[in-house]
Amino acid sequence: MNKFSFIMLSLFFISVLPSGLRANTDIQPNNNRPIQLEQTPKNQIINARVATIELMDPIDSKKVMFDLVQASRDNEISGVLLLINSHGGRADMFSVLHDLIKKVATMKPVVGLIVGSACSGGYHFASATNYLIAHTASELGNIGIIATVERFKKPKVTGEVNAELDIEIFQAGEFKTIFNQYAKQLSNRERIHVKERINKHYRTFIKAIAKNRGISPEEYKQWADGKSFIASDALRLGLIDEIGTIFEAENKLLELIRKNNPGHTFSNSVEHVFYNVKA
Repeated sequence: MNKFSFIMLSLFFISVLPSGLRANTDIQPNNNRPIQLEQTPKNQIINARVATIELMDPIDSKKVMFDLVQASRDNEISGVLLLINSHGGRADMFSVLHDLIKKVATMKPVVGLIVGSACSGGYHFASATNYLIAHTASELGNIGIIATVERFKKPKVTGEVNAELDIEIFQAGEFKTIFNQYAKQLSNRERIHVKERINKHYRTFIKAIAKNRGISPEEYKQWADGKSFIASDALRLGLIDEIGTIFEAENKLLELIRKNNPGHTFSNSVEHVFYNVKA
C-alpha cells in the first residue's frame, strides 16, 4: 500500500459552540482491531491512525469508494475523517457513497467535517457519518430532488450542409424516450411518471436523513424543502452535531476510537493517512 501521512495544517477558521442534537455514535465492537493495537502493550501510549478522505467537488466517486473500502480493511487504521465540500450531483451515484459511508461507520468511527458546503446529495452522504461538524459559515441542506427534461427545438446540421434536421425515433417501451433530447414533447402520462419518480427519490432521501440524524421525518418541511442553512441554523435543526474545525473533528475521532478500542491508551494526537489510490 502506497500511502503517506501528515497533520492537516490548512484550516478555514475556528469557532467553538456547544454541540447540538446527537447523531448515531454507537459503533459496533470492532472484533478485528488494528494489528498495531494487538501488537502493542496495553500500557504503551500510541497515536491513532486516521484515514483522511476528501469528498470535494468535482468528486471522483470511484476513488472515494476505493479509499473507503481500503480504510475499512486496513488494520492499521482506527478511524476515518471525511473532508466534505460538495453541492451534490446524481441521486443514484451519491446514494452509493451514502450507503458505503454508512457501512464503514458500523466498522470504524467516521467523522465528517464540512469545510465548505454539503448540499443536496453532498449532505445525503455527509449525514451517514457517526458525527458531523461544520465550520461557522458552511452551507448545508438544500434537500430535494430535481429532474430536468430537455428538448431541442428545430435541430440543424451545420458545416458543409446547413439544414434543419428531421428526426424520427422508433421505440419499444412507452417511457423510453422521456430524457431523449430529440424526442417529442412529453405526454401527460410521461409527466406524471417523472413526478412520481421524483417523489419516490424525495421520500427515500427524507427517510435516510431522518434515520441518520435521529430527527422526525414528519417534520421534514422544516429541513427538507430545498432550502440551504448556515451552520447555526443546521445545528438548531439537528442536521449537524457541532460547529468547529479539524481540531474538534480530531477530538471526536479520538473519543470514538478510544470507545471502540477499550484497554488501549491513545495519545492526544492523530496521525492522518492519505491514500494514493489510482481508481
